[in-house]
Amino acid sequence: MRKIKKGRNRRQPSNVYKKHPEGVYRLIDVPKVFSVLKNPEETIRFFHELQQRLTDRKRTELNLRGVELLTTDALMYLLALIDIFEQQGVVLLRGNVPRAPDVRRLIDASGFLNIIARRRVTDRSDPDPEVMAIRMGRRGEPQIAKEVARFGPDKIDTSGEGARLRAQEAAIYATLMECMGNTNQHAYRSNLPYAPKWWIMAVHDAVKETVNITILDYGQGIPRTIRKRVLEGVGQRLPRRIFGRDNRLALSALKGEDRSRTGEDFHGKGLPQIYGHSTEGLISGLTIVSGHAHVSLDKREHWDTTKPFQGTLISFRVAAAKDVPEGQER
Repeated sequence: MRKIKKGRNRRQPSNVYKKHPEGVYRLIDVPKVFSVLKNPEETIRFFHELQQRLTDRKRTELNLRGVELLTTDALMYLLALIDIFEQQGVVLLRGNVPRAPDVRRLIDASGFLNIIARRRVTDRSDPDPEVMAIRMGRRGEPQIAKEVARFGPDKIDTSGEGARLRAQEAAIYATLMECMGNTNQHAYRSNLPYAPKWWIMAVHDAVKETVNITILDYGQGIPRTIRKRVLEGVGQRLPRRIFGRDNRLALSALKGEDRSRTGEDFHGKGLPQIYGHSTEGLISGLTIVSGHAHVSLDKREHWDTTKPFQGTLISFRVAAAKDVPEGQER
């Protein structure tokens, strides 16, 4: 009788090297809570490690099997990383799929796998009526902004609130057009080896009767952009806050407190307008992550993350007349 070797079917540990015809890939665990919004420190640290591996042209396989919670921001940011390296001819990344059914459903509904396979969006239809699949662009796209603006209020109960419905749509549209416009105006340097893009996705939470909307770019970020514009200014007094922490600078810019002697806002009028939509209750749950800054208006929290977030992430939600309590998002 042939002797059976022990351990032959033993589960392979994570962070090991796996051989493929194209070369050796290292298996890297993705955080169980894969979310910049819910788990910023670990998720941002993971993205730093992944970016460094791709920069060094090291073959990497992402192990997503253990992901238990996924939010749209992390999914889009991963897609953005893949995109900018593919534009530079670096295709050294592969991965598996999560075991958790809810996480897998969100990935399927987002269109993530189709975008990876096709390298472009060829079909604008959304496979899940509760999810507006990922959209991307390089400039302001009024049609996409309108689509998201209508998707939000249409999914929640706004019966008898016609005026509020129109105000919400206008607030969402203005917020998204500002973020899209910043992609070319502020977010990216002119000498980058890849084309600037923004990424957007919306998800309806039927239980809480809210729609969560997230948009991000992979640019310089709000704190760095403000400091650059201030330092490039001629003959203006430098506010002390630009030398302080990123979160305080981002919060000040959001409130419109950073102004030059001429009264012009250092980051345009967009951020204070978004802040106004939040204070008026047209949008809620406004959270901004950019550079080291992590600003959450509903929770009245703002702090600096250990590692910087490359780019700008803006997330918010829309609800019926009375907003729901802060809680776990999809």
